[in-house]
Amino acid sequence: MPRAQLKEAIEKPDVAERITAISAVGAGKLIPAVRREVDAALKVALHAAFEKASAAGTVSALRDFQKTYPQAEDVPAAKTKIHLLRRRLATPRALLSSTLLPHRPKSWQPRSAPRRLSKPSPPYGAPSESPPASSSLASGTSRSADSVARVRR
Repeated sequence: MPRAQLKEAIEKPDVAERITAISAVGAGKLIPAVRREVDAALKVALHAAFEKASAAGTVSALRDFQKTYPQAEDVPAAKTKIHLLRRRLATPRALLSSTLLPHRPKSWQPRSAPRRLSKPSPPYGAPSESPPASSSLASGTSRSADSVARVRR
């Protein structure tokens, strides 16, 4: 009879109902073989509850799992996931997206690229549109190395 009740409890679609039904079957007096089956089924059901809370991806869902099922083996994993979620949510981009972006005007559109204030310079060695800069070498007014040496003496 307990095995039939256990089979019926395992087939429940809702995870919380499944855990409650399996726990009710395990509360009775059972032979050791059935007790092992109940413990294994409860472990699987608790893991399914953890997976459901993890799939929600929120800290509150994982905290609810911890409070509802403190005997579950997945409680340390839930603590780790909460820590990782809090670290991810603490980044500036995540704070911006969760606080400011939902309140932006509907007409707001992100820019695809930053605006340039001036024209980009041509690649090195490419001819430019501007006239060449005048230099003292081109005008012939530069001093030669000999004349600089004479001035220093």
